[in-house]
Amino acid sequence: MRASTILCLLAAAGVAQAQPGYPEGTRTPRNLTPLEQLWIKSNPIALPATVTDPPSGPVLCPGEYAPMEGIILAWEGTTDWLDIVAQMAARITTTGNAIAYVSVDAIGENTACNTRVAAFGGDIARIRYVSRTNDTIWIRDYGPRYIYEGAGPRPIRAIVDHTYNRPRPADDSWDAGWAAYRGHQYYELPLVHGGGNFHLSS
Repeated sequence: MRASTILCLLAAAGVAQAQPGYPEGTRTPRNLTPLEQLWIKSNPIALPATVTDPPSGPVLCPGEYAPMEGIILAWEGTTDWLDIVAQMAARITTTGNAIAYVSVDAIGENTACNTRVAAFGGDIARIRYVSRTNDTIWIRDYGPRYIYEGAGPRPIRAIVDHTYNRPRPADDSWDAGWAAYRGHQYYELPLVHGGGNFHLSS
């Protein structure tokens, strides 16, 4: 019997469902799993009780292909997924001449990442490890949206965040921790959203 069928039978019988879990090495898809779908039926994802005040000055959203300092990656998933992350980090730190910020949440992950990135020809001196808990690899969806705030020649970097539309609490709270780590202003929108590509021309 499929896991989703068992979960539906348990729900019909009135058996309470546990919060979905995300063990290390799990191939969690970017879409909702059957357990997550069932969980949301009883525990709808809601907006935060409070949101931050909006930026006070002019706001500029950088274009999709604007220069950037680095790219954030999450060291999560199966072995083949980690190989893809390592290849990306290798290209970012060499061809891209940029920093790869890698989120790690288990002992030894930075060593494993260094080994794999080096095997793909990457420059491990350009990797910065961020010790933050992740549920899944899909940091492009739940990760920070950057803006420049303020007028003048040196506007400041700031982060605009939304509530992630998945029951993945560590992923949803990741941006607030990142903002504290970088010392960047953090703005939370009253928006439940799945993230993903954010295409801007300027």
